[in-house]
Amino acid sequence: MRAALIAELLSVGEDDVLPLGLGLFDDPNLSAPQRVTLVKALIRRGQMAVVPRAVAMLERGDVYWDQRRRLASSVAEVGTVGVDELLRQVRSPLPIELKMRPIIALVEVGECLELAAELVADSGAPSWIRSRVATSLLQRGYLSIPHEVLDALATEADPENQFQGELITAMLARKVPGAGDAARELLARSAASRDHSVAQGQFIADLTTAGSEGQAVLVRIAQDGDLTEEDRALAVIALGNVAPDEAARLALALSEQVSRFTDARMVLLLGDKGVVELADRLVGLLNDEPTVYGTLFRLLGSSRADRELVERLLPAGDGSTSEPAPEPRPRTKIGPDYLEGAGLVWSSNAERDYFIEWIMKQIEERVGYKISVFLTPGQLNEFGQLESTEQGIDFLATRSAGYPELVRDQLAAMQDEIRRDPSMIPNFVARDIPPLRRLSFVADTLNEWVHVTKTQGEDGSARFFGRNARTIGTEEAQALLTLACRMSPSINPYEGHLYLVKMALRDGTEATIRRMAEPARMYDLLRDFLSEANGSELLDAALARLVLAPKSEVAFFYGSLGAALLDQRQLSVRLMAMSGHHANKEQRAEGLKTLNVQAARFCWPEDFVQLLRVALDGE
Repeated sequence: MRAALIAELLSVGEDDVLPLGLGLFDDPNLSAPQRVTLVKALIRRGQMAVVPRAVAMLERGDVYWDQRRRLASSVAEVGTVGVDELLRQVRSPLPIELKMRPIIALVEVGECLELAAELVADSGAPSWIRSRVATSLLQRGYLSIPHEVLDALATEADPENQFQGELITAMLARKVPGAGDAARELLARSAASRDHSVAQGQFIADLTTAGSEGQAVLVRIAQDGDLTEEDRALAVIALGNVAPDEAARLALALSEQVSRFTDARMVLLLGDKGVVELADRLVGLLNDEPTVYGTLFRLLGSSRADRELVERLLPAGDGSTSEPAPEPRPRTKIGPDYLEGAGLVWSSNAERDYFIEWIMKQIEERVGYKISVFLTPGQLNEFGQLESTEQGIDFLATRSAGYPELVRDQLAAMQDEIRRDPSMIPNFVARDIPPLRRLSFVADTLNEWVHVTKTQGEDGSARFFGRNARTIGTEEAQALLTLACRMSPSINPYEGHLYLVKMALRDGTEATIRRMAEPARMYDLLRDFLSEANGSELLDAALARLVLAPKSEVAFFYGSLGAALLDQRQLSVRLMAMSGHHANKEQRAEGLKTLNVQAARFCWPEDFVQLLRVALDGE
């Protein structure tokens, strides 16, 4: 706070605080932004001693680009001392990224022009730096850069180059050939890559600063049917500032070619700019657009509104002395029919719900972008102060005529895109998502698997497992099922499903599916575990078979032997009784032989073995 206060006092000529400012400059607790503000004020009060230290700050990577711009400009404005310091830095072995701001600051005061031009022509330098420096040279009036160099920078498809719009605007202002084509290509590339950004709308608005050439390009954009309707409408809106008659003509022609939403926003924003030719169109929106009343009164108060127009339209505002409260946002939902129309097939309800959630998120982003690019300045400021995404969506939706139609159009477009390229929906499990959301998805899939196993049996369970193996055969699924088992006090279906997941992680998905679908393979596994005296695996594998075949006398029998090996006698007797209940007479006799052999093998107590015999006999 002290740094900001001292800088403010220095800016109004209070030189008494100079000693305080000089002393505070070396305070280690001062942040980079605070130091930049203070240094700038000290330099402007003639404190040349801080110039070398200010230049040294430009050599640090922790000074952000806007602070670097302010700092470099302040040093360059000093005169010879500042220019010499910046030239020394430019000729030093610093990385080019740290030299860019000093070079631009020098260009702005008419220094270092040839050196800057050499940098622009250097194809080995980053394109974004070359474009930024070229823009400064053009703005300074330096016109010796070869046109082919400028054209290449303005048209290359480099996503890292965020300064092409500024360069194209500067080229138009200097009437560089090819700048109009470059402007059109930039918008087309942005639309193709779906790279919607505020910078794009700002580029269109900035074209009004490029004189007659910029206006001509705006007209061209507005009439180009291959560009997005947002870009075309934004071009018309931008013309409203400099050529309202032309903007009105283009708006009327465009209204039949764009959505109702885009047309309404275009009319509203042109009304804010005093384009009185659209006054009747504005009145037509009074019932749909809450902000129209205020816009109408501002339009009637503009210098272009004559007395006749005011008297004719003023009564239209009698219905409201203030903007009415927005209606609640209509809720949009999609279901299985929409997904089927997009050609999607889901392996579980959880995956179906994921598809719906992903699509609705995309729709919200697309609709939100389309609305936000057409917000009035006041609405944009209000939107920026909202605290949550939900508030933002409600704000946008309730301040836009044609919102339901806009959502429907975007849903139809999204459905068509997915139908043509289903891979645009990322794999839920593989992609990087917040852990809790991923666990929720896995848990939903497991819950559905347990239900399918119960209602559709081993074949249905095996099919579900195969379709959802990338979700079920994971360590997350194993951990969730382990937790579910611990939360259940007795034998439960989670134990059997847990073993199947462990089997998939150990032996692979295909082997697990074969054992699920072919009982003989699972019984071979049970016999192997008994032969190895592996009670834990034997019991778990038997429980896995039981979730697939709840009346399997063989699985109950082997489960009982597994429990006996683990000295869980009560459970062993219980499972043996279930085996006897489901077995026929011959099976019980065969089981008794096996029981006696294993009892002798493992030296089980006679009283315990007798309990097992009685349980198996079922008498």
